[in-house]
Amino acid sequence: PYKSLDWAEDVAGLRMYGSCVWNFFLDEYIDTMVIPEIWYQCENFGPTYTAMSNVLATYGLSLEEAFKEFTIWNWFTASRNDGNHYEEAQYFQMVPNTMTHSVFPIGSGAPFESRRPDHMGANYITFNHSPGSYTALHIGYHGPPLISLPSYAYIVTKDNGGDTAEYGDIAINPWGIGDITVDGWNDLSRAVMIVGNPTTEVNDMNYTYSAEQVGTGVSDEAHVFALRAASPNPFTETTSIAYTVPTGGGLVEITIYDVNGRELRSLVAERMDAGDGVALWDGLDNSGLARLDVDGLTASGKLMVLK
Repeated sequence: PYKSLDWAEDVAGLRMYGSCVWNFFLDEYIDTMVIPEIWYQCENFGPTYTAMSNVLATYGLSLEEAFKEFTIWNWFTASRNDGNHYEEAQYFQMVPNTMTHSVFPIGSGAPFESRRPDHMGANYITFNHSPGSYTALHIGYHGPPLISLPSYAYIVTKDNGGDTAEYGDIAINPWGIGDITVDGWNDLSRAVMIVGNPTTEVNDMNYTYSAEQVGTGVSDEAHVFALRAASPNPFTETTSIAYTVPTGGGLVEITIYDVNGRELRSLVAERMDAGDGVALWDGLDNSGLARLDVDGLTASGKLMVLK
């Protein structure tokens, strides 16, 4: 769930994942001795996350790697149990969806601000199959730059017969941008993107995503028009403005405007093929608005310079 492992309150049963299910995971995924070893570390050597990191390292795992696997296992609980994860999965409360989508395309989706993942927290974004002759689902992800926050995105699926399965990672570049094409979409009822914040301190992780159902023969080239949230924002020196040029490409223009709508600077003005891109802005023109135009499609986002 979006709340961290060490969250002390209980709302809608979410506390059980940090206080109870995490222990089952460590026991079943790694070793029965992990829990007592962590207790010993906590008693003698300090903070809980430090103790976990120290113990997991002796098993060849980082805390971030273990947490990612934990968030994947958590989707396979209650009626989603596939028999390949928790032995007691049918008895655990089902992890809730953060957002659910049944209408496509999705140009720039995002979780509600109150549901963004805190440290050691995760979101579950569900994409339900929409009627039509679609054979693939193309999903885009844009999180914070990996150097500032090493987030991850992973796909799980449920087929038309009700069987659940792991699909795989979304490969994310250093700017925090990645995408994946889920093939066999016509045989699936849904795909779920698990977005995780594996840090031990940073809360309220912001990210956006896109999704589009595509037909035979175009899945490898499908791109959904999108202007991502600038990162960092607010900023003091330079910010990255990431965008996606849709399938077919077009004339791409990225322009900075001031708060009164006056054009300040053109960052990009050229024809481009479909795909992802990043424009940099130094903020010398003060706070304003970034606008993306691609052959009549328009998107914009606020930019704030701290001085």
